Amino acid sequence: MSEPAVAGAAVPDQLLVPLLDAAADVLRALEPADVPAALRALAGFDRRGLTNRAARHQLRRAIDLDEGFRTRVVAAFAARPEVKSTLEGWTTVNAIPRVQDAAARDDLGVLTSALYAVQPDGFEFGLGVACAEHRERRDARTLHDDLRAQTAQTTAADERRRRAESELATARADVARLDAELREERRGRRDRESAADRQAEDAAKQAREAEAGLEKVKRDLELAETRARREAERARDAERRLREMKRDAPSPSSAGWVVTPSGPELEDLVRRARELADQLARVLPGAPVPPTGARPPVPPSAAGRQAPESGRRVPAPCPPGLRADQPEGLDAMLRTRGVVLVVDGYNVSMTGWPGTPVDRQRDQLVGALERLHLRMRCDVVVVFDGADVVGVPPRRTRGVRVAFSPAGEPADPVIIREIAALPLRVPVVVASSDGWVRDHAVEEGATPVASATLLDVLRR
Repeated sequence: MSEPAVAGAAVPDQLLVPLLDAAADVLRALEPADVPAALRALAGFDRRGLTNRAARHQLRRAIDLDEGFRTRVVAAFAARPEVKSTLEGWTTVNAIPRVQDAAARDDLGVLTSALYAVQPDGFEFGLGVACAEHRERRDARTLHDDLRAQTAQTTAADERRRRAESELATARADVARLDAELREERRGRRDRESAADRQAEDAAKQAREAEAGLEKVKRDLELAETRARREAERARDAERRLREMKRDAPSPSSAGWVVTPSGPELEDLVRRARELADQLARVLPGAPVPPTGARPPVPPSAAGRQAPESGRRVPAPCPPGLRADQPEGLDAMLRTRGVVLVVDGYNVSMTGWPGTPVDRQRDQLVGALERLHLRMRCDVVVVFDGADVVGVPPRRTRGVRVAFSPAGEPADPVIIREIAALPLRVPVVVASSDGWVRDHAVEEGATPVASATLLDVLRR
């Protein structure tokens, strides 16, 4: 290794940046043939590529080892005005203040590069002073950075402590507030419990009074029902005796006289018996139904139908293995030729569409029955209570007739009259879950099915 290289071996590359940048400029200006072998890998680099750490390290080695390349670099670097002014008046006597001044001006790299390249008298001493100044300033910067980092950490710790103290004060205030609210809630809960106990006692007293009143009402109702049934039995007995008297009376041709059925006492008795029996059938769920001869008059919707014939009604056939109250059995019965389906309107609609307004229930049920008629080809009669329907005319489409009971009369007896008005040769299926309607429909020879069963068939 050459003498300059030995002398400057301890100089860090950071202090030789100006010299290494000059070497990079010289390398970029050389012809390819003049490029030292150690630098041929850097020959194609631009100025920016020659400023990285590895490239500068190779440039310094070339300066230290290749005398020809060093001569070109030193000549180019020494010719710079700032290098000349830096070395002007250089002696070992003023080396220390010159180094300190250069470091204060942030020109320590220029001075160190000039001493390293030109090598004036005492340059070794100058390089040592420059390296010492560089280390001292580097250590000072490190200490300053450490102090600033510690100061920042202390400031952050103080801020965290302040926030923690603030949060602690807030938490203590929240605890105090919650404790006060808890005490208030406990007081309020005791007051509410006392009030609830009083209300429970009052409710229990009212319940006992209501139960006593209910028992009295039940006893009165049972007495009234007993009296009503007794009157109904008397009315039916009177009507039965009237029919027997008419049957046993001689004909006009054999006796020569005619029994006039409009006798005031007898006809008035029959009328009253029919009215009383019909009222009992509508009001009392357990009252006996009047015989066929005392059935309420057929409403105008069924007035034009054929009168019932003697004997029993033809039943709707249900296939073997199926029950009438199963969806499959009902589906098979409704496909019977000539069958008529009579529907208890609100009983079915309130089962199928609970919570829906009654007018929407009617429309949905009638629409479903119309589709059922198109699918099964069976005629349908649907009866609704008329008490809540004002100004709605009876609706009839092909195969489906909609009827409303008269004001003040429920739909149940109207359904039974609709069944009775149909000829006995017509099979009838009645859809209702009302026990009264089902029992009296059976007496008329109809086949009852539950509302849920019809809804299952409608939704297929």
